[in-house]
Amino acid sequence: MDLKKSIMLIVAGIIFTVILKFSNFFFPDVFNSILITKIVSLLSFLSGITVLIFGVYFIKDLSGKKNLKMNIVILLAMIGPFYFTARHFVKIIMVFNDLSLKLYEVSPGLHHILSSFNMHSSSQLILVLSSFFIFIFFYMMLKNLNQNITDLSKTIRLVLVGILLTLVFRTFGLFVYLVFPRSDLIPNPPLILHLIGFFIFLFSSLVLLIFFRKLYSIDDYYMILKN
Repeated sequence: MDLKKSIMLIVAGIIFTVILKFSNFFFPDVFNSILITKIVSLLSFLSGITVLIFGVYFIKDLSGKKNLKMNIVILLAMIGPFYFTARHFVKIIMVFNDLSLKLYEVSPGLHHILSSFNMHSSSQLILVLSSFFIFIFFYMMLKNLNQNITDLSKTIRLVLVGILLTLVFRTFGLFVYLVFPRSDLIPNPPLILHLIGFFIFLFSSLVLLIFFRKLYSIDDYYMILKN
């Protein structure tokens, strides 16, 4: 495994997430199936793993010892993916009845804790923090790029726009949840909010795919960042 292979994995994860978002937006009834829920839980867990793998190999093969601050920011940015990967793992246990039953027999207390793992407020807060640290990561990467890699720098600027829009949208969602916990916006957000979130997600995913394609095409990763 190296950075190039980890890029291929994270691209596959992003494509899966886009397909999942499209399906959930246009065909929400499909997800009422227990079988589909199980498959989605497994694939979502694997998709989260790809992000963590990329973070590890970015540090190992690209930033290394060049930029300690960037490495710290990468680790902070991984908090969100790690949390949601763990949550998908818990969901796998919950949706596969045999696993859930065995866990309950072994430890009812742990079963109860895992069952309540999907708290909306904590999820929203971690989404906001994750977006913030991912924004800082790409900003630091832009500042540390070698001047001759202009094509990648343009793409990173678009990525920053997408992440900033995502951060603003998620912060709004957290604000509504904390300030108006009983608001109808939480269980039943209007269509306009769904559309805004959907198009922000599509834009962010598209520019990320372009970024990873360009990063993959670079042969000498040691030349990307300044020494």
